[in-house]
Amino acid sequence: MAAATAVGVMAMAGCSSIDAPADDDADDTAAEGEPQTGGTLTYLQAGDVTTFDPAMLPQVNYAMLPQLFDTLVSLDAALEPQPELAESWEFNDDRSQLTLRLREGVVFHDGTPFTAQSVAFTLDHYRDPEVGALIGPLLAAISEVEVVDDTTVVLHFSAEPVSIFDALDLMFVIPEGDRDRIATEPIGTGPFQLESRQPGVGLTLVRNEDYWKDGLPHLDQIEIVAARDQQAAIVQLESGAGDILLRPQYSDLGRLDDQDGISTRVLDISPNMLSLHVNVATPALADARVRKAISLAINRERIAETVLAGTVEPTCLPWSEGSPAYNQEQVRDACAYDPAEAERLLAEAGFDGSTELSIVVQSGVEPAYGAAAEIIAEDLRQIGVTVAIEPEEEAEAARRLDERDFDLYSKGYGRANRDPVTALRSTAAWRPDDGVTNYASPEYTDLIDQATAETDPEARQEIFEQLNQLILDESFMLTITSLPTTFAYADHVRGLTTNLEGMPLLDEAWISE
Repeated sequence: MAAATAVGVMAMAGCSSIDAPADDDADDTAAEGEPQTGGTLTYLQAGDVTTFDPAMLPQVNYAMLPQLFDTLVSLDAALEPQPELAESWEFNDDRSQLTLRLREGVVFHDGTPFTAQSVAFTLDHYRDPEVGALIGPLLAAISEVEVVDDTTVVLHFSAEPVSIFDALDLMFVIPEGDRDRIATEPIGTGPFQLESRQPGVGLTLVRNEDYWKDGLPHLDQIEIVAARDQQAAIVQLESGAGDILLRPQYSDLGRLDDQDGISTRVLDISPNMLSLHVNVATPALADARVRKAISLAINRERIAETVLAGTVEPTCLPWSEGSPAYNQEQVRDACAYDPAEAERLLAEAGFDGSTELSIVVQSGVEPAYGAAAEIIAEDLRQIGVTVAIEPEEEAEAARRLDERDFDLYSKGYGRANRDPVTALRSTAAWRPDDGVTNYASPEYTDLIDQATAETDPEARQEIFEQLNQLILDESFMLTITSLPTTFAYADHVRGLTTNLEGMPLLDEAWISE
C-alpha cells in the first residue's frame, strides 16, 4: 500500500520523519530551501487534553506535551540518549550513581531559571505514588537525588538502573513550585507556551521567544483542535480546516493519500501494540485454559489484514521485533489460529456456555480498538463464547480500566520499542504488582526482577524467553498486532518528526508557500 510507506529514522535526532518523500520520484522536502518562519499549524485529533500534568501520558496529550515541555535526554533509534536539557552525563564505576550536567541559560515560560532544583522537584513529583506517573516505576531504583550545584545533579541508585534513560526520555521537566498548579497551569521550557484553552474545543500555543534552541521554533502558533471523533477530524482535514491529523484509520489511508494536497504516513518506530486485556478476577476468566482458548480463537491474521490494512504482521508477544525479548520461534509456535483447540480447552475447563462476557472499547481515540473488538467478538461466538461490546467515552473507559471494571478490554499499550523492563514496569497492562488485568504471581514478579538486575545480554535473553512462555501460558494479556502511529497531513507542512513514543515534535515544523 503506497500510502503506508514506512519512513526512515533520523538517527541524530532520535526521531522519525513524518514528511519524508513517499518514493524516489517525490519532491525531496529537504531540498526546498530554508525553513520559512511564521504561520499557524492546525493539529487535529479526536478528543481533548485531559490534564496539563506531564506525568500523565494519555494519547490525547501527545500533541501538547513536547511542545510545552522538554526532557533531560532524548533517545535515538538505537535507544542511545542524546542531549536535551542535560548536556552530558556519566555513571560511576559500579553504576550506583549517575551525574547529570545541565544546560545553562534555559528559562521556563514564566521566566524562572531552569536549575538542578527544577530536576529534583520534577523527580519528586514523578516518584510520588499519589501522582501515579506511568514512568514512576522506572524511577524506583533512585534512592537519592543530590543537588550538587545549579547545573549538576547526581542520581543515587539502590538497584541496577536498567530503564533510567527510558524514564528520563519521557520525564518532562517542570519548575519548582506549587504542586497544586501542575495539572492546570502548564509551565515548561518547550518551544511553545500556552496562550489559551477552551475545554472541549482545544488549545492555542504560541512561540516561546526565549527558547534555548537557536532559531527555533519556526511556527508562530499551533492550534490543537479537539474534534468530535476521528471521522469529523478527517472531514476537517479534507476541507482544508486542518493541517495535520493524528491517527486516521488505516482503512482511510489510501483514500486520503489519493487526494491532491494530502499525504499520509505509517511510522516505522511505533511503540504501541494492539491487545485484549483479560481480567482474571472475572470468575469465567479465572482459569488459564479459558484465557488460552480465547487467544487461540482470535484470528490475528484477519485483524492485521482488515483493521490495519495489511500494514503489520500479527503477533502474540508484547514486543516489537527489534526488542531483545522478541523470539520469532515462540511467535510462530504460539500465535496460531486454532478454534478447534480452543473449543477443546473450554470443554476441559468446564466453561459454562451460558456465560456472557463483555469487551469494553474506548471510543474515539483509536478506531482500531473497536474494529478489532468486533472481529474478536465474532471469533469467540464461533467457539460458543457470547460476547457483548460496550463502547465507552474516554473518561468512563479510563475509569473502568483503572477500577478493573471489565471482563475484556480492547486497547493498546506503549513502550514496546524500549527496553522490555520499561514496558513491564511502566504500563498499566503489565505491571507485576498492580496491573489492570489483576494478574499477579511470584514467578512473574521474580522474572521481571531478574531481567531488571541482569546486565549480560545472553542471560537476559534466557530470562525473557521464560517470561514470554509464562505470558503465553497464562494469557492474561493477549497481544494481537503492533499498532503503528499514522498521520495524514497537508503537503505544505514540512519538518514534522516524532519521538520514540510517537509524539509529534513541532519545534522544527514549518509551512511552505
